[in-house]
Amino acid sequence: MTPWDLHETYRLVQRVFGRDQEKLTRESARSVTDRQAFSSYHFAEAMRLSKDFERKHLGGNTRTILEIHVQGAEKKERAFQVFMVQAGAHSLAAVQSLHAIPDIFAHAIYFAAGQNLQSYALDDSKVAVQSVVSCLKKDSQFARLSSALHSMQSGPGWQHLAAVSSVVNHNYSG
Repeated sequence: MTPWDLHETYRLVQRVFGRDQEKLTRESARSVTDRQAFSSYHFAEAMRLSKDFERKHLGGNTRTILEIHVQGAEKKERAFQVFMVQAGAHSLAAVQSLHAIPDIFAHAIYFAAGQNLQSYALDDSKVAVQSVVSCLKKDSQFARLSSALHSMQSGPGWQHLAAVSSVVNHNYSG
């Protein structure tokens, strides 16, 4: 499979739909790559924090995590609490960034295919994978994109990510 040439896409969108539409497409596509980078960064930070904590606090006389919760290990226990907050924050951000990518990508496809210019255009707040799939199916020029877009939120990998995101969001929202 040949890689997607974003610059060619932008040129085509501008030629067919105009500069404003190309700008919307470009901003959405940039947001996809931003979320990928954010997720990678947060994952790397969570791993770095884990290794740092392990190196500093689980070496020597401390062999298990349980040993930092005993009398006399208050400093290690405080360090563990700080580690859990920091690593948890980075983990949450990584999961949320990954989970958002398909819907942001749906925006890029929606604008690149000029779906916002159609009579059945969606309200901005309704643009998401499933609604864009429905729009694409109505447009004979872009209908074949609908199954590829739909596949971004299907399969066991997506189900696991959605479940983790749901649990994490539920635990931190209330």
